Amino acid sequence: MGLDVDEVMYPWLATLRTWLYTDRGLPLESMPDPTRYDFSGEWGLGDHATMWEHAIECSEAGVLHSAGDPLPGMAFTS
Repeated sequence: MGLDVDEVMYPWLATLRTWLYTDRGLPLESMPDPTRYDFSGEWGLGDHATMWEHAIECSEAGVLHSAGDPLPGMAFTS
């Protein structure tokens, strides 16, 4: 079974955006709501690979997929 977590069950973009702001110092206004899947250029993160490096760092920091609440309508139990 596969689950689509990113932006279906969990606010992946908002979590990454907040981490890039608080941990990396990127200005929030430089990270608008994306208009396409590869939003690295829209956020000034360089190429697609660099954006994923940031996402991996955010995940390794224990933030991505674990900080914040699931999207409305999702229920998780442990």
